[in-house]
Amino acid sequence: MLAYQDKQDAERRKQRAERMVERLDTNDDGLISSEELAAREGNPGKGLFERADLDSDGKITEEEFKTAMAKFKKHRKAGGREGGRFGKQQH
Repeated sequence: MLAYQDKQDAERRKQRAERMVERLDTNDDGLISSEELAAREGNPGKGLFERADLDSDGKITEEEFKTAMAKFKKHRKAGGREGGRFGKQQH
C-alpha cells in the first residue's frame, strides 16, 4: 500500500511541476529563465532561482524544478529553516 501511495505522490509532484513550468515558461522553450521567474507576480526571489538551477546555466529545466520541489517539501517537513537549507549543497 505504501509503495502505491509513494507512486501516486510522485505522479502528482510530476504533474504539478509540469503545470508550474508551463505557467512560468512564457517563451515556450521548455525552460524557466531568471527573467521569467522575476516577471511572476509574487516573485520568490533570486535565491530560490539559484537553488533550483542545479547546473548554474541560468535556466531551470523541468527536471531541476521537480528536484527543487522535492527538496523543498523535504525541507518543510524537517521544520523549515531549522531543518537546513534546501537546494544546492553549500561548500
